[in-house]
Amino acid sequence: MKSLRFGRQFQHIEDLAFQMIDNGVELDNITYSTIITCAKRCNLFDKALEWFERMYKTGLMPDEVTYSAILDVYAKLGKVEEVMSLYERGRASGWKPDSIAFAVLGKMFGEAGDYDGIRYVLEEMKSLGVQPNLVVYNTLLEAMGKAGKPGLARSLFEEMVDSGIAPDEKTLTALIKIYGKARWARDALELWERMRSNGWPMDFILYNTLLSMCADLGLEEEAEKLFEEMKESEKCRPDCWSYTAMLNIYGSGGNVEKAMALFKEMSKVGVDLNVMGCTCLIQCLGKAKKIDDLVQVFETSVKGGVKPDDRLCGCLLSIISYCQGLHTKTAQEWRLNVRSLSVGAALTAFEEWMSSLAKIVQRQETLPAVFSANTGTGTHKFSQGLATAFASHVEKLAAPFQESEEKAGFFIATREDLISWVQSKGCSVAATA
Repeated sequence: MKSLRFGRQFQHIEDLAFQMIDNGVELDNITYSTIITCAKRCNLFDKALEWFERMYKTGLMPDEVTYSAILDVYAKLGKVEEVMSLYERGRASGWKPDSIAFAVLGKMFGEAGDYDGIRYVLEEMKSLGVQPNLVVYNTLLEAMGKAGKPGLARSLFEEMVDSGIAPDEKTLTALIKIYGKARWARDALELWERMRSNGWPMDFILYNTLLSMCADLGLEEEAEKLFEEMKESEKCRPDCWSYTAMLNIYGSGGNVEKAMALFKEMSKVGVDLNVMGCTCLIQCLGKAKKIDDLVQVFETSVKGGVKPDDRLCGCLLSIISYCQGLHTKTAQEWRLNVRSLSVGAALTAFEEWMSSLAKIVQRQETLPAVFSANTGTGTHKFSQGLATAFASHVEKLAAPFQESEEKAGFFIATREDLISWVQSKGCSVAATA
């Protein structure tokens, strides 16, 4: 049976158990424990509970492994009352919970953010003289984080270190997340220094958690030191999430030059930009009105496989609001001025404008008689060839704009033509434009 449990062959174990029962062979404590723990490993929680109840009815006392396994099953099913009932029933029968059982309880209360439950676990361990191991400490630290108790998490961590247990990457990551969420920058940075001086282990997740915390708290200088440390590391060189955190820091601080330098560095070292990094960078460039750089980043990102999500799309939609002078309105005419933009930026601006106009038409708001787009006559360094590219794009969209014969570089549409076009396209205009 133990060999079958190792191979997660529960059905074979259950069939074997029924054969034993049919042949009059009584199942002992170890056999029941093997069946129940195998069912748990196979995520067959109903079966685990079924065999546990069968065992209990025979009068056999579960051992520590069985109790811990069933506690974990109830906890995974979210049955808090059943967990506590079983725990108290076991304690009344003389069972002494081990560290595994307390880890299960701590995780359950942590998932629920139940601080009173976490405190109960700690008090029970002390009363029974059970020394927490690293797994229990990690579980309780994560629970403290979910319960929003950074001060108690710090005390628990110090207790662990004082007891002679060295933290691992999971311990430190949990504590850094707690400090970051509480905005305890000083404590987080002190912990980082302790990691370095004590030679505590650090992995990708821990480094990136530290960088994300620096981004959330605006700690640019500290993040740069950490980032450089990662570059010098043999095992934890920066990945796309590391670069994303740095882009977030530079973007939030409006440091366009450093953000763009980082973007170029990513291309050189072969790290792909993800959608979050793309959003941070585009937002930064948009606020700085670096439209051409913005378009370059967006086009490079899409070619690299980035699929825009709702946040990135919303960011792109808001960029236009940063670009003063792009729109002019009078009672008779609404105009889009793209003559100072590159081809890519101009076409993006036009699509956003058309999307906005379509929504206005659908809301039946008042419109001027004429709409125009000004691409310039080729005297601006960016507008050379813009009119030709613009005309081609208008044709591709089947938009109701015609190149003006009277004004070079102007594309004109009437109110009637625009309304007719929106109605013919229906609701798809805002989505595709």
